[in-house]
Amino acid sequence: MGIMESLERALKKRGIQGSDSEFLEATMAGVALMTLADNDERLAELVARDHILDRLAELKTFDPKQAVEVYESYTDKLRQNRVEGERAALDVLARRARGGEDTKVLVRAFLNIANADQQFSDPERRLFHRICLALDVSAEEFLDEDED
Repeated sequence: MGIMESLERALKKRGIQGSDSEFLEATMAGVALMTLADNDERLAELVARDHILDRLAELKTFDPKQAVEVYESYTDKLRQNRVEGERAALDVLARRARGGEDTKVLVRAFLNIANADQQFSDPERRLFHRICLALDVSAEEFLDEDED
């Protein structure tokens, strides 16, 4: 099953609707972290982000304009002050850390963003580990999955 199908299943299972702004905030914070992990937004990473936004729009889960605004607020924070921007995004993810399937789907989505350009750089890898730590999951579990 692909990442988008897993995301859809997790959203439906939890009954997440547009009112779950915490989920939207965590999703877009993590996507922003991964797209800017190596200090640039590569086209492939933006296409992967847009694929996530398209799926959320199809599910009528969130307003895509709102999702883009949240994403851009995090990318702006990251560009203005990298340390503070990362702290803000990781704090949002830590508040979302509930384990379960929806957390795993988020982690896979973030890994998908990092791998979108076919290069999992050292800065992306380090940030992925920090995201997993904030979400209280094992990065190795997902990296091992990705290698299979």
